Amino acid sequence: MVAITTRFLKYPSVWSTAVCACLVVMSLQTAAANIPVYSILDKKITVRLNDTALSDALDVIAGQAGCSFSYSSTLLGGNRRVTIHYTDTPLRDVLADLLRDTLGSIQVHGSKVLLVAACAHIDGKLTTAEGDPIPYGTVRVEGKPYGTTSSENGAFTLRVPDAGPCVLIATAVGYEPLKKTFAISPGQTLQLAFTLQEATVQMNEVLVTADRTLTSTATRTAVPVGDLPMPVMIIEGRQLEMMGSRRLHEVLQEQTGLALTTDPSGASSALGLQVQGFDASYTMIMIDGQPLIGRNSVGILDLSRITVANIERIEIIKGTSSAIYGSDALAGVVNIITRKQSADHPHGTAALRYGSNQTLDATFDGSMPWLDKRAITSISTNFYRTDGFDAAPDTPGKTLPPFNSYSLQGKTQYRLAPTTLLTGSARFASRQQHNQYDMDRIGRREDKNVEQDVNASAMLQNTFRGKIDMQTQYYFTQYTARATSTDLDNDIRVNENKFQQYFHRLESFASYNPWRTLKTTIGMGGNAEILQASRYGNRRDMQTGFAYFQTHYTPNDKIGILAGVRYDIHNLYGQQVSPRFGVRYAVNDWLILKATAGTGFKAPSFQQLYLSFTNPSAGYTVLGAAVFDQEVARLQANGEILELYPVAEKVGSLKAEHSLSFNAGFVLQPADDVSFEINAFRNNIDNMILEDPVGVKRQGTQLYSYRNIDRAFTQGLETNLRWTITPGLQFAIGYQLLYAKDQSIVDKIKKGEEQVRTTEGRIRTAKPSDYFNLVSRSRHMANAKIFYEHKTRGISASFRATYRGKYGIGDRNAPNLFIDPYDLYADGYVLLNATVEKRLLQKQLGIQLICDNITDYNDSLIPNLLGRQFITALSWRFNKND
Repeated sequence: MVAITTRFLKYPSVWSTAVCACLVVMSLQTAAANIPVYSILDKKITVRLNDTALSDALDVIAGQAGCSFSYSSTLLGGNRRVTIHYTDTPLRDVLADLLRDTLGSIQVHGSKVLLVAACAHIDGKLTTAEGDPIPYGTVRVEGKPYGTTSSENGAFTLRVPDAGPCVLIATAVGYEPLKKTFAISPGQTLQLAFTLQEATVQMNEVLVTADRTLTSTATRTAVPVGDLPMPVMIIEGRQLEMMGSRRLHEVLQEQTGLALTTDPSGASSALGLQVQGFDASYTMIMIDGQPLIGRNSVGILDLSRITVANIERIEIIKGTSSAIYGSDALAGVVNIITRKQSADHPHGTAALRYGSNQTLDATFDGSMPWLDKRAITSISTNFYRTDGFDAAPDTPGKTLPPFNSYSLQGKTQYRLAPTTLLTGSARFASRQQHNQYDMDRIGRREDKNVEQDVNASAMLQNTFRGKIDMQTQYYFTQYTARATSTDLDNDIRVNENKFQQYFHRLESFASYNPWRTLKTTIGMGGNAEILQASRYGNRRDMQTGFAYFQTHYTPNDKIGILAGVRYDIHNLYGQQVSPRFGVRYAVNDWLILKATAGTGFKAPSFQQLYLSFTNPSAGYTVLGAAVFDQEVARLQANGEILELYPVAEKVGSLKAEHSLSFNAGFVLQPADDVSFEINAFRNNIDNMILEDPVGVKRQGTQLYSYRNIDRAFTQGLETNLRWTITPGLQFAIGYQLLYAKDQSIVDKIKKGEEQVRTTEGRIRTAKPSDYFNLVSRSRHMANAKIFYEHKTRGISASFRATYRGKYGIGDRNAPNLFIDPYDLYADGYVLLNATVEKRLLQKQLGIQLICDNITDYNDSLIPNLLGRQFITALSWRFNKND
């Protein structure tokens, strides 16, 4: 397919455009049809009355608001006399204040307002098993819109307007929910006490409390995201369903400040994640708190390997402000939380998706409680295949080769005692990729790549006296890759590479919560990595020991302090102490200020040190820095090197990277349904490792290796605006501005020591504006999303737009070691995606229509950018109560 630029725009066919337009129009029409109109309760009134009977006061208020009230004599409470002064106050607030002791609920029918008296008055208290009060817990009536929150001493008051059976549910962060069932009689007054049991929280999971307050894993305890000083992004499972995404990269590329990145050498089609201008090797990818391994030559852990099936939510922590995570998390952490199944009943969901490019995605996940609900086992399976996609049909092979993959993962939790939980989990995933093409000079070739990874973990969690949580865990993973290239004409295998990587981690930590305002985590552990591969020579191994201490102190509702320190010791690169600090300050109810600072440490990877890989079909070679001199000498002796660039002299013993990171911003929430967030960041990196072209081979193909940049930086600004227009209609927009550069080059340009060569071949002195960014970094990125859901009708829809500005592919016109205006760029582009879903048969059956890349944009320079994708999806929930 011809590369699409602003000059060569390929318009979509009429019927395809019509179908995509219908998806968008259907979602917007459905949304518009269900937006509620202005309520009489929102009308503002001004009224002043002195020593007036309550019934007369209500008549005056009704006249001011232009409505009529209906109520029973019970509501008047003996028709007491009142003195009121309200100025420009909404009617709902006037009624809530005036009738606070007797009002149960309000029902509006046009200009008629029915005031329902409370049937029962409930007073109570939330306490722990030790008798301590539980503040800010939630007490609500099951299935009804009535609820309240406990005060600082755990006390609550609730008025219930309906007589008959009633189920009260009490919940609080860190405690198991508790239900109480009883009958309510008119005029009844009840005194209730709720004693909540401490929950053994899955410390590596993101939780949602009863009032939908999201909590984060950044401190390994259940802390509301709003209380944390660092930038944290939560993508909930329901949003994943409404997006219709199949693989992890499809989800992340639509989020603010996140960009997909590929190998600049073209060594693979793997898709990694760029965060705040950091390459993919700086972001830790985890499943249920355990790191994944299996990165390619530039540290990319291929996100397209990971299915989003069975995901409860995804948490993204940006920056190095948390001391909990180690050397692979200089840019941040992506923690994929699998669905936590209910222990009350069996659960199951099956889904099948099929669409363009013969894409097939099949998923099943389910759970089953056993041993009298003391244990629960869950399992999830996924199969995915595609015929691939070709954005450059004039070149051999497909841009995205065909592949199929499958995964199987399971987890069993067994409660040994009320305060002790044993968890075992395992995951197996396999991916097989193949690509056939015809090389004019050498004939037909077939490349195959088989990847497998196995993960297993065991965790023992204990809670002591409701204040200390301890967790000990062992984690093992094995990643295997085998790549072959075959001459089909002669049935000869011309190349084969094998790769096996093993990772072991043993870790133990404790979280101490002596009182509500202080949470402290301390832990230690060790990693062992082993590598056996044909292209790395002999067996290689690395060991790392670590210890960390982190405390989260919130002396009051306004101030939150997160401080910690991490100690790492590496068998090749010595020891490093990395302090981190963050502060949060609530100026008032609608403005929160946040700031963090932290240092980071990262040793070179196996790939950057020992890789020796030649692509048999494309001909390029990638060499690790530790074997560079030896391998270049061999290639020169064989006559395979045409030229070495001056930058080749900079390849040598790689140094460990050190970073100093800052984040600062604010969250503005002028109303409950609107929030605006700004975060500015600056990351200084010493000895940053880059992959660079260092020479040319005889066939004209590139020779790549790795080198340190003495000083580099990334800095920019991120903004997010979220608006809940109605309970079922949400809108969000985000933007990132990014500068990522080599500081030494910036300094040389300022001194007039750098040059650029124009397209006409003229050499001139470089200006500061000539330096764009480091390779693959866009200056501007933005996204906009609309999500709509009508739960009663079982209809949901989403429409998303993602913009990525132009970015440099490489320094192609002159070896000045930076991206200037005359180098090779990928053009900026916009992707439009839409999804519509209808649930039937008591919401057990779901039918979903998905259209990704509506405008069919593609570019041969962006191999991961697929053309227009139409997907039809069917899903079935075996438990109708979900």
